[in-house]
Amino acid sequence: MLVEKTVLENNKACTRCGYVDTLGTTVIEPIYETAYNFKYGVAWVKDPGADGFYLINKKGERLTTKTWTQFGGFNDGLCAVYENKQIGFINRKGEQIVPCKYLGNDFSEGLACLMPYEQETANYGFMDTTGTMVIPFQYNQAGTSWFENGESRVRINGVTCLINRKGEVVFKPTLTKKCDGFYDGLSASYTTSDRGVWGYYNRKNVWVIKPQFDDAYDFSGGFAIVGKKGKFGVKDTLGNYVIPMQYESIIGSMALDGYFIVELKLNGESTLTKISPWIQRIKLCTRICSL
Repeated sequence: MLVEKTVLENNKACTRCGYVDTLGTTVIEPIYETAYNFKYGVAWVKDPGADGFYLINKKGERLTTKTWTQFGGFNDGLCAVYENKQIGFINRKGEQIVPCKYLGNDFSEGLACLMPYEQETANYGFMDTTGTMVIPFQYNQAGTSWFENGESRVRINGVTCLINRKGEVVFKPTLTKKCDGFYDGLSASYTTSDRGVWGYYNRKNVWVIKPQFDDAYDFSGGFAIVGKKGKFGVKDTLGNYVIPMQYESIIGSMALDGYFIVELKLNGESTLTKISPWIQRIKLCTRICSL
């Protein structure tokens, strides 16, 4: 566990970081100016007066000879490190697997979306955790993508499609040029003719919930927050309102929280209430069955 202690250095009190075990016994002396908690058996630390961080193990042994001022977290066993805004990756042994010569993002599901830093045209491809480009630099798009549930968004001839890990196109939208991925079987998008009107289509390129909203969030746990003319409600995957379009704001995720928090303004005052669509559905079913 990371701790801070006041120590004397050159007869001057200063704060230093170290690590203790669950009993409070010091296992790595408080000698670092700044340090982070251990994760996956390693931690980033910085010596007093130093410019950058390096990696240590639980014995306090230094794993990297180089230091970095900017770094990410470990994903798929690799951690992003940066030199002059160029990204590369090291493993948990401190070995640099990918040199810092790319633009891109972290690994996701074993692949990272990257492009060579010096490349004039913004063509992205995907690299695996061995440093091998498994999908070539071929997607001309404004930024990076990432894999989720085995699929990633890429731009092909001006249309955002979904590809699999082999680079094969598994979905191409026809109702619009946009696809943000499918959640609970539906993708939120706007019409090609009117960017401001949102709806939800399925993998058959059919509008399940026709474009009608100013705001449309991804589905989560079977429900999605939608907005129109400054009011918000919640729809299910069949297009039914489970929370009416009457609230000033709605936050939450059924998949993560199991409820939504809604804001209602009455007489100039705001009230916040937790609402679970599942409870509302049970009440609705009880009422119908009793008729």
